[in-house]
Amino acid sequence: MIINADDFGLSPSVNQGILEAYEMGSVSSATMMVNLPGFQGAVEMSRATPNLGVGLHFNLTYGSPISAPEEVPSLVNDRGEFSRKPDRWKKRDVWFELKKQWNQLLENHITPTHLDSHQHIQIFPAVYESMVRLAREENVPMRKVGWEPTITGVVHPKSSDRFILDVYFEDDGRTRLKQHLKSLQPGVTELMCHPGHVDEYVYQISEWTEVREKELGVFCHYKVPYWINKYGIPLIHYGNLESVSDRPR
Repeated sequence: MIINADDFGLSPSVNQGILEAYEMGSVSSATMMVNLPGFQGAVEMSRATPNLGVGLHFNLTYGSPISAPEEVPSLVNDRGEFSRKPDRWKKRDVWFELKKQWNQLLENHITPTHLDSHQHIQIFPAVYESMVRLAREENVPMRKVGWEPTITGVVHPKSSDRFILDVYFEDDGRTRLKQHLKSLQPGVTELMCHPGHVDEYVYQISEWTEVREKELGVFCHYKVPYWINKYGIPLIHYGNLESVSDRPR
């Protein structure tokens, strides 16, 4: 099983929460946002925790692009920030920014284990085609959420066998997580989560605020690693997919 914490690099407080969940033994993977205030801190944390798989959390909605605004005009508003208007996104601009964000990880000596997207923007054709192209060029897995567009000639890259999309910030969050762990099917499953502490920057930019603290409380509960061990679940990250490809399904 891959338990992936999204939004690594969003802010120092989110980074700290993800690190706590990793140290608890409840998170094995994270995907990093490279254009936000927590990026350098996330880089330092990832270097200190080499067993934590780190992928790229491709972002076109929070903050500003890595590219100069004039290089990606369809992605930005008059202030040079992401405009959040996917109906205007041009594939050329998406590809240009995607490569910039990928290279930002490489330039900081991080070899990404995989690729996914912030707020599931891969459901948009221009984004999906660009992400598939990059995943194939770099020979890395790419998250499959299950409602990607159908595009002639575009085949999804290698991924997990299943993807669990759920939230854990409601009153029954721990119970829901336990049920997912207890009912795993053969093969590799990715479970996505958003643990984190909240600081002023998170309040400014993200729609998800206190819910991150609630998810952190779930994933840092002592029973979660106990259940993982009880049900005999090997925690891996996407970089381990090749080594488990021959396991019985």
